[in-house]
Amino acid sequence: MKIRFIPLMFVFLALILSGANAAKDVSAASAKEIMPISEIKPGMKGYGLSVFKGTDVERFDVEILGVMHNAFAEMDLILARLSSPYLKSGVIAGMSGSPVFIDGRMIGAVSYGWSFSMEPIAGITPIEKMLEVYEMTNDKEHPDEIPPIGDFPQKGESKSSDDNLRLLPVKSQSIKIQTGSVPGLKDINNQIPESITMEPLNTPLVISGCSPSALNRLNHHLRDTNFIAVMGGGAPAGGAPIKDAPVENGSPLALSFMSGSMNMAAIGTVTYRKGDKLVAFGHPFVEFGNADVPMGSGSIFTIVSGYARSFKMGAMVKEVGCIRQDRTPGIGGIFGMNAPSFDIDVNLKMAHSTKKFHYKAWENRLISPMILDMALYSSIMDNDKQVGASTAKIHYVINLADGSKIERWDFVSTDMFLAYDISMPAVLDLRTLLNNQFKKVDVTRIQFDAEISDQFRVVQIESARLNKDVYKPGEKVQAKVFFSTYRQPHFSRTVEIELPENIRDGTYNLEIVDSRGRTRLEIARSPGIGNVFTFEGLIKILNIGFPQNNLYALLTEREMGLKLMEAEMPGMPQNILAITQSAAVANQATPINFSFIREKKLETEFQINGRAALRVKVDHLGRR
Repeated sequence: MKIRFIPLMFVFLALILSGANAAKDVSAASAKEIMPISEIKPGMKGYGLSVFKGTDVERFDVEILGVMHNAFAEMDLILARLSSPYLKSGVIAGMSGSPVFIDGRMIGAVSYGWSFSMEPIAGITPIEKMLEVYEMTNDKEHPDEIPPIGDFPQKGESKSSDDNLRLLPVKSQSIKIQTGSVPGLKDINNQIPESITMEPLNTPLVISGCSPSALNRLNHHLRDTNFIAVMGGGAPAGGAPIKDAPVENGSPLALSFMSGSMNMAAIGTVTYRKGDKLVAFGHPFVEFGNADVPMGSGSIFTIVSGYARSFKMGAMVKEVGCIRQDRTPGIGGIFGMNAPSFDIDVNLKMAHSTKKFHYKAWENRLISPMILDMALYSSIMDNDKQVGASTAKIHYVINLADGSKIERWDFVSTDMFLAYDISMPAVLDLRTLLNNQFKKVDVTRIQFDAEISDQFRVVQIESARLNKDVYKPGEKVQAKVFFSTYRQPHFSRTVEIELPENIRDGTYNLEIVDSRGRTRLEIARSPGIGNVFTFEGLIKILNIGFPQNNLYALLTEREMGLKLMEAEMPGMPQNILAITQSAAVANQATPINFSFIREKKLETEFQINGRAALRVKVDHLGRR
């Protein structure tokens, strides 16, 4: 499809009309409720609404400093000085969305500020732009992210320019003043940031139910985002719930990432609510565009003052709806609608105790892997340990709504960061499922079980030798495998593989390998094993696993074949193989280089590392 650029006049007209319609359609009383940006002048004074403790909405004073026209692409920003006993250290993260009024008419929402600012100067997103988000917020199913193939023009056809008229989502922007160009700042030491930046107020992501060390793991995920991780709390188990209050203009708004054994919610403020819809924040949440995020009422515990930025510490009280739009001017939510979610159950059996954890996680293809990582990492590390000798037997199942599932077993032994080692495979599997190219999946439940002991159980394959030089068909091949251990005596074990009765005379490879070696052999046998063409093929690949406590012995034979898409055809004649490969589309036909004649798996109580390769000679007469 040929992409055409849209003339600017059409973009301007579309934006002007959408703004006019938003102002016209909100209600018949909109003109009395809302002050357009054209009426706003420097020196005007008014007030804003926000919650600084509990659920009570309080006022703060506002003085207009000016209007920054075209501050962002086709969007003005109002500059104002705020004042309140709560704002002595600057504008507070978590105030995003706090509505501002002049003469009783709403002008917009507090949404932008400066880090390291010595006074509460804020950028206010005009309410006209936020009402555009309000208007596009509804409970209808979002359009498919992927257009039907029928929209793709046939050869020789063309689409009109009107068919290609699309307004691309605008990235959230910031205004930067380069410090090197400001007199007096050129020679200040490097502790000063390279630029003084007006940016969206940080969104506090308040977490309870995890330790500070687990919080460091979350900070790894939140790099280069607008979120700041904050340790918080909630109502005591079995105790009185946190006080709730109606969600209205100026109320706390919580967007839930997860709840249950750990709670994680982003805290902001409601700007405008009417009926079952609202707009909030005054800047994007993540910039998803169309979104489905759990939305809840909130309560504020306190304000924490800081040099870089002060922030609200609060919690989600209860889920009340769903955020449906996440755009540059703000977020739009609807009450009484549920966002997609799934359950995570973690069962840990340790030497000193048994623990069970339950989490309800927001289902989102980008965020859910991070949530699962935090749930597993925190469950394990906060109840066991971070470093030191540890061994874990692992079993997990990822269940999908269509009945498909990923089920894996594994065994990990380490003296460093056990929680990371045993959580990552499940996290990567979930990420692959949620971002697969075949279809949108719906995760229903993840079950994760781990049995953990305080021992370092690792052995290394040193060498191996056969009990005979020559074998006859049908005989058992005995390979004695020698192992080295950590601070323990060396030992050996014998592995037996029975030869087929019809095996041909010749020399064969016997590979004795660990889990990694078994994976490498599978890839060497069929280099195209990772090429999948259907969702069913993806599920099959993800269910392949080789636990690290197994010793694998494989007798291999060179036998050429072909993998055509997802079907394997071993033992093909060379002439047929050449014809099929040349006729197949690229990547749909890949070679099969050898076959596994026999495979023996020996389960142990150790993580096995290393490999040994032997040559097995077969002769039906027993000749050397």
